[in-house]
Amino acid sequence: MIRIPERQKEHVDPIEPIAVDSTQAAKLISVSPRTLHQLTKDGKIQVKRIGRKLLYGVAELKRFINEK
Repeated sequence: MIRIPERQKEHVDPIEPIAVDSTQAAKLISVSPRTLHQLTKDGKIQVKRIGRKLLYGVAELKRFINEK
């Protein structure tokens, strides 16, 4: 009997997000959601509204951290 090896599952890299919601954004920059809201209100961090959802660009969060 000849045994045919099973196909190996392809390795798929996880997709890196380009934008995150406010809860994730606050965690990424290690601040409270309230502080994130204040930083947004003060214009220090830009936010985009997509429908009803507010999204923070990962690049924008990195920019903010690098300026500090």
